[in-house]
Amino acid sequence: MARHLFLLSLLCLLFVSGCARPLAITVDSLGAPGQDLCYIILPGMDNVRADDLFFIEYKGRLAQMLASMDYQVAENEAEATAVVLLSWRTEEEAAAYYYDNGPRVGIGMGNGGYSRWGAGSFFGLGVGFPVGNGPDPSPKYRYQIILDALSSSADAKTKSLWKVVLTAKDNENNLRAAFPLMLEAARPYIGSDTHGSITVSIPKK
Repeated sequence: MARHLFLLSLLCLLFVSGCARPLAITVDSLGAPGQDLCYIILPGMDNVRADDLFFIEYKGRLAQMLASMDYQVAENEAEATAVVLLSWRTEEEAAAYYYDNGPRVGIGMGNGGYSRWGAGSFFGLGVGFPVGNGPDPSPKYRYQIILDALSSSADAKTKSLWKVVLTAKDNENNLRAAFPLMLEAARPYIGSDTHGSITVSIPKK
């Protein structure tokens, strides 16, 4: 019996861990399509160089997405007629709680004390499915990605083409995992105007 309860508890735990909530991403974009230009991707932050390993990884993902959208991406500034300044940051937020009405699964083990049938102690294992209001920790980390596209020429000042600001919150401090999801959220809105912030939901993979 105890073995069956343990197996049931393990299955419930695996089921719950596999039901990851999707990532809610706020997208705020403006501008107009600029697919007739050739872009180079550069760091948009003073403390990040072009040979930074994180920048190289994020640049590669962004370049791949832009190419799939028929944007031209240059490898050097001599070929480029525009630039995309790529910026990112992760902020830790103060711990907070909100109330979630969803079902929860709990697994408990402990010493049961004395039974009514004798003085011997016993060990108990239980699985519970409490449903109702209960405190749930809110996301602790806030991610932000900014894609700022600019066009410049020798006889004209720098001109803003399009800009996308992406924001998401999560319980994990792992922007590398969230970065491709946030780019997918930006895909339909690059070179367009969202007329303010909108929120999209991307399943975690």
